[in-house]
Amino acid sequence: MSRIAVLGAGALGTAMAVALQKRDRTINLWTIEADVAESLRRTHENTKYLPGFKISPSVHVTLDCGEAIEDADVVLITVPSHAVRDVARTIAAVIPEGAVLVCAAKGLEDGTWKRMSEVVREELPPDLPVPIVALSGPCLAPEMARGSVAAVDVACEQAAAARRARSLLATPRFRMRPMTDVAGVEAGGTFKNAYAVGAGIGDGLGWGMNERAAYLTKALAEIARLASALGARRSTLYGLSGLGDLAVTSMSPNSRNRRLGEELSRGRELKEILSATVNVTEGVAATRAAGAISAQHHLRLPIAAALHAILHDGEAPKTLERALKSSR
Repeated sequence: MSRIAVLGAGALGTAMAVALQKRDRTINLWTIEADVAESLRRTHENTKYLPGFKISPSVHVTLDCGEAIEDADVVLITVPSHAVRDVARTIAAVIPEGAVLVCAAKGLEDGTWKRMSEVVREELPPDLPVPIVALSGPCLAPEMARGSVAAVDVACEQAAAARRARSLLATPRFRMRPMTDVAGVEAGGTFKNAYAVGAGIGDGLGWGMNERAAYLTKALAEIARLASALGARRSTLYGLSGLGDLAVTSMSPNSRNRRLGEELSRGRELKEILSATVNVTEGVAATRAAGAISAQHHLRLPIAAALHAILHDGEAPKTLERALKSSR
């Protein structure tokens, strides 16, 4: 019997608690929000972050992080990127030595621009033998909760740890590809959110399929350059955590980042859009990260620059069309 601790009961964490269910597993789901815990315990539904989907009554929901990860074989972090350091600090003293720590958060830390695995490692004791595995790929929460097949990358510099994460987490409908390019997997998961906002802007502006295809092709090329600056292998970006995640986040009606871009192109203010959703839209922070990385490494990224100008400098959505025409 394997024990899985899911840290974070937002949309992704709740969907993971549904998708990871198997007979030979126990799942603990941790949240800091009492109202979410009450909803999950009473109705077996996360009415705040993922309404309409039931979790099994066997999932143990708790407000006590120590209780959630006690004797865990795998600890899965699913909180938004801005909360990862606090969560890592919380679990540092209580995580079991034999556990595998899997981080599914997508983003770079604001200001330091460190990848999530780097943030987690900084908060853990240096002598703690716990491998950190990055998980990323096309795994929209509503589709996972519905039981649709999903496939993601799991990466760790220790190849055996990535394979162990797969053996502990994978199911016939939630598949995992183990690899060692942690930077590539985390970079793809980060920057696709920024470019998905641009795809939504294009949808709102009425782009045809030809324009959308041109945009996604150039977006992937820019993501690959950003990932390379972080030490990634470019080939990783043409797999699940790069092209796969970019495609689903840019095209799905369930994508918060795509919807954000579409609303911007229709004249709504960014603050107004963000205030209307309880779920975090990571693409806003990802555009800041892309701007910082491109400046540090002297990269010319017209689309990333346009997205930053639209989201953070008040430029008109039409700015993206000009950038698409000028990019090569």
